[in-house]
Amino acid sequence: MAPLLLLTLDLSLSDGALIEAGQTGQWGWADPAAGPTGLGSCWGTNPDGPYLHDTIDTLEIPLGDLSGVVRPLLTVRHWYEIAGGDLGVLELDDGTGWRVLDPVFGYPDPAGFVGVSLGYVVHAWDLSGGGAT
Repeated sequence: MAPLLLLTLDLSLSDGALIEAGQTGQWGWADPAAGPTGLGSCWGTNPDGPYLHDTIDTLEIPLGDLSGVVRPLLTVRHWYEIAGGDLGVLELDDGTGWRVLDPVFGYPDPAGFVGVSLGYVVHAWDLSGGGAT
């Protein structure tokens, strides 16, 4: 059976209808002031400058019902610059609550995404087992 592409988003061209939530409201879609610039807009925590750390801020991707999909994968091309003591992870709402989901080949650090990526990196998550967001 051939793979079936359910959704593709180019977040350099639009905000993808992602949902910003959390404690500070610092997620924004804009041209970044740091990192790989000149490649269009992106989602970031305070894309115009330093972000507030030690908070819980989320960016949700509304995926819909995946129960009929044999092996749904989420692949993300991203870069990150995360201050010491902070981290980033992907969580999946499996219908009973949020749980951290490890990328197929693991996070670059046991804590998740930390420090600075060397440019854009690609990670994939197996979403088998549920969740709407």
